[in-house]
Amino acid sequence: MKLASEYSWLTLIQAGDPIAIGIIDETPVWSAPFGETLMAAIHLAPNLRVLDVGCGLGYPLLELAARLGPTARCVGLDPWNAALGRARSKAQMREHVVTFQEGIAEAIPFEANAFDLVISNNGLNNVADIKKALFECFRVAAPGAQFLMTANLPETFGTFYSHFEAALEAANQNSHIQALRDHRAAKRPPSDRWYRLVSEAGFGVAAQTYHTFSWHLLDGEALFTHPAFRLSFLPSWVEAVGEDIFETIRPDLLRRLDAHARDAGGLEMEIPFLLLEAEKP
Repeated sequence: MKLASEYSWLTLIQAGDPIAIGIIDETPVWSAPFGETLMAAIHLAPNLRVLDVGCGLGYPLLELAARLGPTARCVGLDPWNAALGRARSKAQMREHVVTFQEGIAEAIPFEANAFDLVISNNGLNNVADIKKALFECFRVAAPGAQFLMTANLPETFGTFYSHFEAALEAANQNSHIQALRDHRAAKRPPSDRWYRLVSEAGFGVAAQTYHTFSWHLLDGEALFTHPAFRLSFLPSWVEAVGEDIFETIRPDLLRRLDAHARDAGGLEMEIPFLLLEAEKP
């Protein structure tokens, strides 16, 4: 038997309601492989208190809330207020009992031992102070709580970065190659550093597993105009080397990417990532 509210939700979508339509683009293409891998490792149980650190637009938290059902208490934390507004709209439309809190991972605004499950889906690599953020995750986790995180690794987009460095070298901008490498190192710690940092925070690491997926694009222009790259990656690439330098080498970088794509039958963007599973003693 269908509830009236379920019919109304579907009716709004079918009628083209802008808010309802705005929630059905749901699993973000970048986040999905990380999030599905993370959720498969969760120890499902009734009455879980869940915190998603760096929840963004609500994935995978909203999906996890749906899988756990109404006994769970799910909370998302993120500093991006606009994203939280979108996530709240989705939660309200779906009638999920999920709350969202604006804040940073380095100062989680909840009491100690408040959560049975703390997750972060490729979010902790974007904080200003990873060590402090992990200590905060440990503080708010209850004894016996599961801690799960995903993070893309230094080899991510390796083909792209090799052409980026070649274009910088060809333009006699060798000094900016190290700046680009420093940017990659800051955003994508290797797995052994994650293991050390999570252990130092107090968690017992149960397992680390390695996964990979790829994005296949036609050529360099498709890469630079893809919404995910324009939103999440292009600004940091420009910042790493400076806007003037980036615009100077961009035509050559595009030519290199296009040549690679012609030879390889497309442009493959490799995305290896880590799933780390831990527990608070």
